[in-house]
Amino acid sequence: MCCLYFQLSFSQTLENLVEEHPRLFITSNIINDVKKRINSDTRYALLHEQILRSSDSLLTMPPALEIKEGRRLLEVSRTYLKRILYLAYAYRITGQRTYFEKAKQEMLTASAFSSWNPSHYLDVAEMSMGLAIGYDWLFHDLNTIERETIAQALLEKGIKTSLDETLEYGWISSSNNWNPVCHGGLTAAAIAVFDSAPDVCTRVIKRSIEHVPMAMKEYAANGNYPEGPMYWSYGTTYNVLLVAALQTAFSSHFGLLNQPGFLETANYYRHVIGPSGLYFNYSDSREIPGLNAAQFYFSKEMKRPELLWQEMEILESYRNGDRNFKAFGISNRFLPFILLWSLDMPEVRSSNENLYIAHGTTPIAIYRSSWSDSALYLGIKAGSPSANHAHMDIGSFVFEKHGIRWASDLGLQGYHSLESLGLGIWKKNKGSDRWKVFRNSVFSHNTLVVNDSLQNPDAFATIEKIEDDTYAFKAAINLSEIYTPQLASARRTFEVSQDQELLITDSLRTAKTGDAKIVWAFVTPAKIEIAKDGRAAYLSKEGQSITVKLLRPKGVSFKTYKTNPPPSDFDVSNPGTRLLGFEVFSTKDSKEIIQVKLK
Repeated sequence: MCCLYFQLSFSQTLENLVEEHPRLFITSNIINDVKKRINSDTRYALLHEQILRSSDSLLTMPPALEIKEGRRLLEVSRTYLKRILYLAYAYRITGQRTYFEKAKQEMLTASAFSSWNPSHYLDVAEMSMGLAIGYDWLFHDLNTIERETIAQALLEKGIKTSLDETLEYGWISSSNNWNPVCHGGLTAAAIAVFDSAPDVCTRVIKRSIEHVPMAMKEYAANGNYPEGPMYWSYGTTYNVLLVAALQTAFSSHFGLLNQPGFLETANYYRHVIGPSGLYFNYSDSREIPGLNAAQFYFSKEMKRPELLWQEMEILESYRNGDRNFKAFGISNRFLPFILLWSLDMPEVRSSNENLYIAHGTTPIAIYRSSWSDSALYLGIKAGSPSANHAHMDIGSFVFEKHGIRWASDLGLQGYHSLESLGLGIWKKNKGSDRWKVFRNSVFSHNTLVVNDSLQNPDAFATIEKIEDDTYAFKAAINLSEIYTPQLASARRTFEVSQDQELLITDSLRTAKTGDAKIVWAFVTPAKIEIAKDGRAAYLSKEGQSITVKLLRPKGVSFKTYKTNPPPSDFDVSNPGTRLLGFEVFSTKDSKEIIQVKLK
């Protein structure tokens, strides 16, 4: 009965498809709102002017060639998406014909490619999104032959490749970022060219609505995203694009906005950016965030301007020259959507919510003392190395105070640099090449290394918030499974005192089968000075300083470990960083308490 209701509801709603173009993301009212906003708010005027400058720089550039990097055409697809979106936006807002002509050239060139590389389907998805937007937004300026050429490419090189029953596409029902990216790109294409092949396009749209929730279920744990903030930005942006496309085309989100945790995930994203402006960059993630269009969509949808606190700070950094927009490349490729999804806001205020804790596939906890730039910030991570895009960083943490990231994560290494050497980095078993990569391994993270061994990739660690009013924050990670069989039990506790000092306690019991060498360490970009007795280390950077004290055990001293040069030729360099830590030798079947204070 439920399936029958969906079929009827879907069919009835499908009849509401906007007949005219544009039907993707924009309406005449939205365009008018953008024009008003850029004339009344200097922050948005800055974005608009940057899009126009980038579009102007594209006018004399030749279209990108059909050249793959290894197995991927992805950089090329993203280049076309950014160029077409910027140029189509510029034309819709200004009416200047040169933008239309260049966008048309880009679309026709991409349409003539031999394929959009369905063997790596993200490439097809992003190319489809770009051409769908251009086709839809510029429909009335294209002649009949141009429309047919682009529509045919979207159908044959995009949509229909996903219906090839001889190929098995895991992304269709996966729980990772590929699901919303691929369904999002194809749905936009199906909406754009619906009139050319209504049956095929209906099938693709229906499939997306049915299968995207399989990935969206990951948000159910308080909006937590298992792949880290960088892939949140990727997967969630495309999830939002899918929903927004359905809203403008059919005046319905088909229940997708009601998926548990999806709207709440905007809260996750604002917490994973620290006072320094850096990501809590666990798993495959870079450290520096960019402007995020999805956050503007959530803010507008829920009428919550405080969600844009960090976005406005990032925007301000562009305005005052601390950051530079890149006219070329693929960064900020969704920038025009910020203007489409913006609220009229005289001022964005910070939140008073200082704690975020979530379980699910990758449990994390984040505490900040306030939303000021100098606040204490602590992010801790549990979960499993076997999660999608995960590292061996279970029990790891980042720590900030005075606007400085004192304990940091080196982040991801580019995939092609490893794949081109024949390394298999996508398997997660203990013998996988993935764990040979320094930045992926336990040896580069702010956690324990026991007997120079890896963490258990099949294990899972939970986070427990401990209610104790004598502390500003207290939580523990059960690491026992992670360090089996090297340790019989392991529990790491993080305590932030009311006077904003961080105490890390590792309560361990060694295995009955043998002694244990335990390395305690964290990565820091700071200058390190170790006290003569070895029991304290003084970290300094940019005129600020903290002290790290080794409280337990006795008879152990701080030392530094190199992160640069890294261990292997295939590892990327890690300039300006070192590991600060120490070694503890514990006999078999014995209890060990390790305590370190950062103050």
